[in-house]
Amino acid sequence: MVNEEKLKDMIELARYEESEGRKNYIINSYFEFDYVEKHMLAGLVAYTVCFMMVFSLIVIYRFDEVMTETNILSILAMFKPYLGYYAAGLLVYELIIMIVNIIRYSIGKKAIKMNSSELRRFGRRFYSDKEQ
Repeated sequence: MVNEEKLKDMIELARYEESEGRKNYIINSYFEFDYVEKHMLAGLVAYTVCFMMVFSLIVIYRFDEVMTETNILSILAMFKPYLGYYAAGLLVYELIIMIVNIIRYSIGKKAIKMNSSELRRFGRRFYSDKEQ
């Protein structure tokens, strides 16, 4: 006869494995520093690409000023403040990415520990009932 309580536990464990479990086991395959570093590097690339697209629009918008300048140093001086905007924005963006991924990593590790303890508890109950 099927024990409904055990069946409910098995369904809950399987549901976790299918939803959050996959993401958390990916997290478990990294050290915390490596996991955060991977996401920060991806954020650096994404931020740089987006900034270059916006910067290209700015250059197109100010194209008449660029074409009237004859000295390359004055053209560079015209766009120098944008380098500071890039650095400040990148710093803020990377800090946000770092904080979010540290939190994700710790939550994922805790979820894996809880799931492992649930599996052990279920296994003990399952095998102790079988022996009786």
